[in-house]
Amino acid sequence: LSALDGALPDLESAIMLSDEQQSLFTEKAYAFQILAKHKCGNTDYEGAMRFATESLQIFETLADRRGTLGSLTITGDIQVGRFDYAAALETYRNALAICDELGDRSRKAEMLAGIGSLYAALSDYATALEFHHKSLFIRKETSDKNGIAVALGNIGNTHFALSDYDSALEFHRQSLAISEELDDKTGIALSQNNLGDVYTAISDYDGALKCHHKSLFLCELTGDETGMAMSLQGIGEAYFMHGNYAEALEHEQKSLEIAEATGNKRVQVYALTGIGQAFSKLGDEPQAESFFLKAATLAAELGMKKETYEAYQELAAVYERAANFEKAYHAHKQFHRIKENVFGEEQMRKREGLEILRQTEKLQLENGLSERMLLSVLPKQIVERLKAGEGVIADAYSDVSILFADIVGFTVLASGTSPEALVIFLNDVFSRFDVLTKKFGLEKIKTIGDAYMVAGGLLERSETHLERLAEMALEMQREMDDYDGGAVQLKVRIGMHCGAAVAGVIGTEKLLYDLWGDAVNTAARMESHGVAGEIH
Repeated sequence: LSALDGALPDLESAIMLSDEQQSLFTEKAYAFQILAKHKCGNTDYEGAMRFATESLQIFETLADRRGTLGSLTITGDIQVGRFDYAAALETYRNALAICDELGDRSRKAEMLAGIGSLYAALSDYATALEFHHKSLFIRKETSDKNGIAVALGNIGNTHFALSDYDSALEFHRQSLAISEELDDKTGIALSQNNLGDVYTAISDYDGALKCHHKSLFLCELTGDETGMAMSLQGIGEAYFMHGNYAEALEHEQKSLEIAEATGNKRVQVYALTGIGQAFSKLGDEPQAESFFLKAATLAAELGMKKETYEAYQELAAVYERAANFEKAYHAHKQFHRIKENVFGEEQMRKREGLEILRQTEKLQLENGLSERMLLSVLPKQIVERLKAGEGVIADAYSDVSILFADIVGFTVLASGTSPEALVIFLNDVFSRFDVLTKKFGLEKIKTIGDAYMVAGGLLERSETHLERLAEMALEMQREMDDYDGGAVQLKVRIGMHCGAAVAGVIGTEKLLYDLWGDAVNTAARMESHGVAGEIH
């Protein structure tokens, strides 16, 4: 003992050191996450993935599920940026599972939105809308107004991709209204920018310019330089489509200047292309050539293949107008080579991604159906225990309350009613009782013919379960008193008792959660020997 006593201070020091080290590792992992996000935002996907992987490894070693969730989310975003949709889906799916494990509805909504964006990238817009609407449902369920605005914006962008401009306008306006209600200047700016893009697409250039200028003003107000660059690029595109090439050039150049200052290379590609197009329309072909070459080079460096072949297509047109057919030939060759490569890769990604998505959805559907079926006959806590592999579920309770209710007059009603009408009647009555069961926080056990059994004090312990059961009995009476049974007068006969009971799951094919004990038998006899319309 004395030796152990002497060692205790060293053990305590070791534990403290371990806690300090764990804290340091956690801080380091979160720092890696921040770096990964920053590099991902600047399209440095290689650097971003390096930091995201480091962060993920630390959090997994520490068994920190919330930290792991954050690292997986960033990893998925990086994979999307790399156009590796199959890997991104797998990552988002793993993150989604952790959201369910943690009960984190907000992050689950984010993951659903991410998967929706993957479907959109695979041009499966119908399924993209389905996932974005699932995300919206959770946002509404959790009263997350900022999240609702984001989800509405995602839905609007998907409709925009479908060229469904009326719907796109509707959803972006809804998103804008919520952001304005919240005085979320960043959200307002984003919605205005999205609306500007839609207005440009429907040739309402005045509307587009108005929206993009509002977005620009707010971005300047909040110091959002990336938003400023995007707004200026949108203004430039609207002017270009409207035929005002000088204004288009001026705003595209401003967009490029900010994008270069902030290191946002993706926006630089769009601005360089826009500048080249404006110079081309203004008749300055050498300048147009210079900017298209810069756009093609930078786009290729970033792996933006679609933007690369579009820049080569513009170059080919410049060379043809200059009668430089050799350069035009080489530019056309590059254009077709990259475009065919992009088309082939897109088709392969779509096939791979959609197959994984189909398999994932099939598995989720099967698992979801199985769980919903279990939850329809068993309490949620019992389902969780079964999923955890618990074999025999049997619990003893010292104090539970039991209620049996029987519909008096049902036999007469059944004798003169069609089978369909009879089932509709029972479903209506028992559905009303189900609502009352939830209202009073009780547990429905089963229905037996026209009898309904409910209990209190089982899975969620409470000292008020008997009072709540009594209140439900009174409500059941009122429900049946108000029920129109036609020529047959319907009443409910109720028996209640409390005491010790055993609860458990029986069966292998059709599982049943049931109660046994003297208290149960007494409640059943109180009902069967009672007076119609009364509580016993």
